[in-house]
Amino acid sequence: MLENGLPSLENFRFADKTLPWVDVGTEDPMYFTMRNHPGGICGNWDNSRFIDYPVAIHATACALEYYDCKEHKQPIYTHIHQMIQGVKREYAKLMVPIADENGNATQVFYAWRFLRYPLILGRSA
Repeated sequence: MLENGLPSLENFRFADKTLPWVDVGTEDPMYFTMRNHPGGICGNWDNSRFIDYPVAIHATACALEYYDCKEHKQPIYTHIHQMIQGVKREYAKLMVPIADENGNATQVFYAWRFLRYPLILGRSA
């Protein structure tokens, strides 16, 4: 831990080395980059910036969540209900900011879990 309470990358321990994270090193949250992002119903967005995501309202909402985590230097837990392009899903997400050697939050690691499996609307069985 650093003086401001943020864990440093060297001291951040987790069981799965492929835990997804967001590079929050830029000033503009729309240019934050998703790393190890799991592909799924909405596509594979690994190594993509939020600004490149085709659904602007979703991209902006996500970018601002990570921005808040970076700025407040606090873990954030969210419970999310959403519908994006006909996909309805409910999940929980925990975001943890990680500091560089100067104490600045430059990465936000996250873990998520579906609370209800996604439902694709508008498709017949």
